[in-house]
Amino acid sequence: MNWRKVFQAIKHGDKLPRKIKKRILGQKATKKEIKNKLDVISNSNISAFEMLEEGLIDSLFCPKCGCEESYIVDHDVAYPEIWTESFCARCDNKIEEQDNSPCIHVLNLKSFSF
Repeated sequence: MNWRKVFQAIKHGDKLPRKIKKRILGQKATKKEIKNKLDVISNSNISAFEMLEEGLIDSLFCPKCGCEESYIVDHDVAYPEIWTESFCARCDNKIEEQDNSPCIHVLNLKSFSF
């Protein structure tokens, strides 16, 4: 695989071939794996960040597709000084947001229904 061509394609916003996307993102999680991960988080009383620190879960993930990869959009605005959003690399679902506050992951929201 020529990584220089892949980088240039990503930089220019070109579509990547399916095989390259699979190599970058890895295999898609099954519905059962996603459901098991969400059950572990929803049955506990502590936040997802605390579970990550204690080793109860491997990593934070997208609740829609189970992908652990994300990309960050940094909004250059005068006010608020910090405003970043993180989206899933596979399905473009919004998974994290920071707005002059600690980072909030969608798994930490009590209003989010699994």
